[in-house]
Amino acid sequence: MPPKCATDTLDNPLWQFALGIYAHTEVQQRLLQLQDEHSADVLLLLLQLWLHQRGDGWPDAELPSRYLLWREQMIWPLRRLRRQLDKTVPLRASLQQVEIEAEQQGLAYLWQWLALQERSSTALAQCWQVGCATDDVQASERIQQLLVVAEQASN
Repeated sequence: MPPKCATDTLDNPLWQFALGIYAHTEVQQRLLQLQDEHSADVLLLLLQLWLHQRGDGWPDAELPSRYLLWREQMIWPLRRLRRQLDKTVPLRASLQQVEIEAEQQGLAYLWQWLALQERSSTALAQCWQVGCATDDVQASERIQQLLVVAEQASN
């Protein structure tokens, strides 16, 4: 059954943006550094980058529980399992592919949520939006650097 509208599909503009921007090595490295060192949510960072590129603010609404549940029950457990395996174990590549598919679904949930929200003027670099501690100055600085690097990669 074909999707009823753009928000019903996994292949949406947010997913396409994420694929394109993540292909830039420096952007990828900065995203993973924020994830590993500051517990930032890479998918929320990608959403931030997309909104920033479009000149949109972060919605005032709470993140959708559907996304948060998916992240906790699917994305994070798959990531933990993959990281526990040695890089030479063939199962690791399979888990990575499944993790990417779970992230695509997560971005679809965020895309659906975003389509229903009013944009605000909320600053995009606030750490609480991506899972960092609100007083994590280093994470805030790294998010600002990520915004600059991503903007350069998009040009």
